[in-house]
Amino acid sequence: MNKSKLKKLVIKGLSIREIACSVGSSYTNTNYWLKKFKLTTRKSSRYACHCGEKNPSNFYGHKRSLCAACMNALAVKRSQQVRLRIIQHLGGACSYCGYMKFSCALDVHHLDSAKKDPQFHAARFWQWPRIEKELKNCILLCKNCHAATHAKLIFPSSEKNEVEVKQ
Repeated sequence: MNKSKLKKLVIKGLSIREIACSVGSSYTNTNYWLKKFKLTTRKSSRYACHCGEKNPSNFYGHKRSLCAACMNALAVKRSQQVRLRIIQHLGGACSYCGYMKFSCALDVHHLDSAKKDPQFHAARFWQWPRIEKELKNCILLCKNCHAATHAKLIFPSSEKNEVEVKQ
């Protein structure tokens, strides 16, 4: 590595990754030569989000490339995508009344609570095969039908659209 070329890139304010790209080397190799030549890059490059946030107090955890607001937005988006995929997997409509207008009004109901995974509330963090395995014991119900099921007014079965009604 050429010390003068590295020094010019450090003075420009580039990060180690940016320097590595411009000299056509790896991050670790570039870091090695920077330390050997006692050159230091800007410290704030560690905290830089695509939204423009650079204040270190707005970053947390090990993911320093995303600020707290962007990290939370990403988590919400992933949770919504997993929920919509679960709803589509279960048919996209209430198994009893056929309601399908708003996905937020649909619930996953476990037919046998003894087979329910105690960590199901955190399913948005699971891999899809684990979710699929859990959904074999589930049906999709709208909020009204789900409440009626728990009040023991209707009794859904594992066969879709087969529900007993208590009068």
